[in-house]
Amino acid sequence: LNESTNDETFLSDEALMGDGYHDAVNFLSQKRLLSRKKVKAVQSTGEVETILVHKTHPIVKSPWKRVSLRSIEPVNYSIVDLSHPMQSNRTDKIHDKSAVLDVIPYSRVFYHAFPGAVIKHRGRAFRIEAMESPPAFVGSGQSFGPSGSTNLAAFAKPTNVRHTTQALSINEITVVKQTRHAELNDSKAQQSVAGSGLVTVKRSVHGYKILSHVNRKEISRSTLQLPPMEYDTYAIWIDADAANLNSVVSNFNEGVHALNHAMVAVAPLILPCSSSDIDCDHSTYECTRVLLFDVRAGG
Repeated sequence: LNESTNDETFLSDEALMGDGYHDAVNFLSQKRLLSRKKVKAVQSTGEVETILVHKTHPIVKSPWKRVSLRSIEPVNYSIVDLSHPMQSNRTDKIHDKSAVLDVIPYSRVFYHAFPGAVIKHRGRAFRIEAMESPPAFVGSGQSFGPSGSTNLAAFAKPTNVRHTTQALSINEITVVKQTRHAELNDSKAQQSVAGSGLVTVKRSVHGYKILSHVNRKEISRSTLQLPPMEYDTYAIWIDADAANLNSVVSNFNEGVHALNHAMVAVAPLILPCSSSDIDCDHSTYECTRVLLFDVRAGG
């Protein structure tokens, strides 16, 4: 990992990775997962420059084994088939890897694999019977620990029910560290502010809907008592004075909600991501904040 370079055709890691680069390097260094040394590098101009390079610490063996190609998140859930002969309806742990149906990242598990959820795997329906408790908080550096990512389990049984399920949840997003800030002064309107930085996302799934398999109409609802899912990630946001705009713009709240969907749809055209990598949320109390964030823990 090169710290800096003056070559315009070769960007440094800091320029590529953004504001979180130094935080990540400091974290890995404190965990003794990185070592550093000074090396000489030849630039395209022919000049020789001394740069600081970070390398995997010698005590870390086979570092590539810590990185999953299937999921980049620090916590993942394996969906385990309880009817598998090697699992034998046991929910204490995964007794055989062949009983694992799928692996779901932490950011999605409470929406797709909560207790009572009906999921599909290769055309078969399964009902989630139980799941292991997640960690209280997932920080941005958790996946770089001594054993890499954490793998938990959710246990499912085959079912013949004729309905699907949909999670009911509440989001709370708190700005932890603002790294960039922009202000727009206009004599005709109050000040609008935009920013970006580190945020903490707290998602609480408090129940789920049971929907008809035929027409998707709601049949009933059930409540759940699950611990909140809380993690750090990165976001950009736009602030506007709702008290001022509400009286000027009709259907203001509906417009802000539409802006959420528009930002999620447009972002992949500008950034190297897909719409499933990001989400958008907004508040309508005094100051309306439209916030676009990375749904993956750690960002």
